[in-house]
Amino acid sequence: MIQVPEVQTGIVTSMMVNVVGPQADRQWLVNMYKKIQEENPVIAEYLRQVMEKYDVNAMSAGLVVYKLIESQMIVNDLEESIG
Repeated sequence: MIQVPEVQTGIVTSMMVNVVGPQADRQWLVNMYKKIQEENPVIAEYLRQVMEKYDVNAMSAGLVVYKLIESQMIVNDLEESIG
């Protein structure tokens, strides 16, 4: 059974620097949305609709969760390849 990976605390901590830390970068959110538009247009459209219905913060939360899961999948792949 395919399972969404459990996200490690370290990944969340590093992500928070980009999103809410003192060096937060709004451009990161824009770039992440563009990336999702290219790689997963159905999710991008859903996030756009969420933003229209609620606000940009709801969309931002979706972008962050997407990136957290993606990052954990990359870490898991690297750990598996190293052995």
